[in-house]
Amino acid sequence: MENVLVWGNKDSVIPDYVTCIGDRAFASLKDLKEIKLPSKLKYICHCAFEWCFDLEEIVIPHGVEYIGNFAFDRCINLKRVYIPSTVTEIEPQAFWESDNLTLYIKDNPYAEQFAEEWNVPYITI
Repeated sequence: MENVLVWGNKDSVIPDYVTCIGDRAFASLKDLKEIKLPSKLKYICHCAFEWCFDLEEIVIPHGVEYIGNFAFDRCINLKRVYIPSTVTEIEPQAFWESDNLTLYIKDNPYAEQFAEEWNVPYITI
């Protein structure tokens, strides 16, 4: 069984035992500029951070395997997302209408292929 975070706020400190950010857990939060994701995280579910207009950067920790559809939908100020080698599935609209985004991809041909297919700018690091 996964330890799912179902709701958060801009001041949330996510415990390290959380393995899944649930659907819409942080959706539409104003003033969410940054958040530290837990080290045991495996899944970022659908719409988890959708419409977080002030979010600028997210570092996805090593161990995350899945990023759901619309996980970062319309995060209009999101500029940098760091993708580790462990991510093996990114849903097609994970970064829908986050037009200022660049993915920073570490040792992950799958994520590079995703970026190329969906015209998401990326840099390998």
